Amino acid sequence: MVEKVYAIIPTMPSRRGVLLQAVSSLVDQVDKVIIYTTDTGTSALPFPCKEKIEIHLDGVDRGSANRFKAGGLKGYLAYCDDDLEYAPNYIYKLMDGVEKYGRKCVVGFHGRVLNPPLISFCGVGPGRMRACYPCLESVPMDAEVHMIGTGVMMYHSDTIQITELDLMHDNLDDAEFSIICQNRGIPLVVLAHYEIVKYLHPEGRTIFGDTMQNQRPLLDVINSHSWRLYGAAR
Repeated sequence: MVEKVYAIIPTMPSRRGVLLQAVSSLVDQVDKVIIYTTDTGTSALPFPCKEKIEIHLDGVDRGSANRFKAGGLKGYLAYCDDDLEYAPNYIYKLMDGVEKYGRKCVVGFHGRVLNPPLISFCGVGPGRMRACYPCLESVPMDAEVHMIGTGVMMYHSDTIQITELDLMHDNLDDAEFSIICQNRGIPLVVLAHYEIVKYLHPEGRTIFGDTMQNQRPLLDVINSHSWRLYGAAR
């Protein structure tokens, strides 16, 4: 049986321009792109391969946590962001990583090893990060992480089942999803990569920027958990 491949993207009205670029970079690599938005104008965008685009208008906007509304799908699930342009081999690299680790891990291209308890989400050192593996920079070898970036990750539906109801907070899904995986014994691995995504510089505020202005909710979630590594990366 040929397994389906999905790209799932949460977005908002101010991201129409960059969303089109993000979707255009992914649509030829997957069976379906699923978009969650509060923007009724999204369907009017000139997407290529419109038959492969599925748009859900949200009554309740949970920000980036909306990406987990796509529950019950079977196959390879790639969770993406609306402000990134993805390389032509992006999905292939993720699928290859999922299979490399026997569908036992969540894999991606951005993640952090923490040095808790955290006093800041910025920088490296005690109370900050032990290591960071960014999607926008080269990472020479696979690395297991505590927290994975949910906008550049994939897992197979055999690995974990999750919906947005499993997340208590809006816009803290990197931390909450990573904790759920830790609680279920699922390692998180950042794959080696080079020029795998490009940042599209959206206009207006960003979720990350808002989170950094008031880090306390994020730090409280992170510091509520006892983090561990499983020795999974190879």
